[in-house]
Amino acid sequence: MAPELRAGIDFGGTKIEIIVLGPDGDSLLRRRVPNPGAYEAAVLAVVGLVTSAEAELGRQCSVGVGIPGAISPGTGLVRNANSVWLNGHGFDRDLGEALGRQVRVENDANCFALSEASDGAAAGMGVVFGVILGTGCGGGLVIGGRVLAGLHRIAFEFRHASWFTEETYAVLREHGCALCIAESDELQTPEIYTAPHIAYRLRRADYSRAEIAALAAKFGRLSAEHGIFCYFKHVEEPTGPLRAAMLRAMLTAGGTGDRIAIDSQKVKGGAA
Repeated sequence: MAPELRAGIDFGGTKIEIIVLGPDGDSLLRRRVPNPGAYEAAVLAVVGLVTSAEAELGRQCSVGVGIPGAISPGTGLVRNANSVWLNGHGFDRDLGEALGRQVRVENDANCFALSEASDGAAAGMGVVFGVILGTGCGGGLVIGGRVLAGLHRIAFEFRHASWFTEETYAVLREHGCALCIAESDELQTPEIYTAPHIAYRLRRADYSRAEIAALAAKFGRLSAEHGIFCYFKHVEEPTGPLRAAMLRAMLTAGGTGDRIAIDSQKVKGGAA
């Protein structure tokens, strides 16, 4: 059973702050400590905040951390952090090992923008842009209730079978890029996963309801470990949007509709 308490950590340039929310979203505990400015000491500071909060509340928490940087999907290491001593470290892995559970780490500006779009000052707005001005400066963009992940989630689509080699897959894995799994009436891309995210382009002339149901089941399973981006071919007839809506409804009914990005626009290049 998932923990009823949720701990959020704001990992700033000068301070580290924790808030613990109860099942109803009420704040149960909030405290901060100075950021020590060194990697090992900062890991211990986060662990200390979590364990002391759990000891006081008598229950374990799920843990999420907002950092002034991002986890590279290719290497799993922090990059572009203004606290430069974070860069090059597997911060989420190190925290997870120290706490004995999974710890989710996300860019702090993305967290801020999503929070405001969910139940804050921008609740109900279709497009929300949030900016953090602190020790560093960063921004997050939320569209339709989803964080726009940015160009670091790149997928390459190849339209000739000569590209489907182990050499190609190795280069994609090295750089954290996904092989876009595209299918058409002429060519089928092998279902090879080379990154934490997966991009699908469904370009066949027709998809039956049973085929879309099979896709929904597969995407639901994959979404537990991967970010999924799915695009249907857009043509003059409204078949693409209708299929996308059918897939979305099936995923929502299965409880995974909020994890998967689906569209019917025609995307060229490969940035998902």
